[in-house]
Amino acid sequence: MVHKMNKRWTTEIQEDPETGDALLEFPPELLELAGWKEGDTLSWTNLGDGSWSLTKKKNKEELYEFTSDEFNRSAVIYKNDDVYGAVLYRDWLIVEDRPCPGKSLRYVEDLAINWIDKVGAFK
Repeated sequence: MVHKMNKRWTTEIQEDPETGDALLEFPPELLELAGWKEGDTLSWTNLGDGSWSLTKKKNKEELYEFTSDEFNRSAVIYKNDDVYGAVLYRDWLIVEDRPCPGKSLRYVEDLAINWIDKVGAFK
């Protein structure tokens, strides 16, 4: 079951006196309802009507990396909450960040190895 939060809060942007950085102070009730705590990283989404949506970024844990010097490709295998995925690189640039919901770690490993060895497409 999904619950939509219908409450709205308005806050003033403040300035950190030591660093000059912009600060937003969130009410304790909002933090509790959203499941946020100090140190969490938030994603900002512009809703296009002058308002913004904030969501907590999930923690991506890098597990290991496969590389191919021959083809100048690599793939970093990660787990983001309960979803495995891979970030694919060619010539040190990100080609794709591919989460694979519902797939096993072995499945993602095989796809990553195929990517770096140019065996097949990463599907």
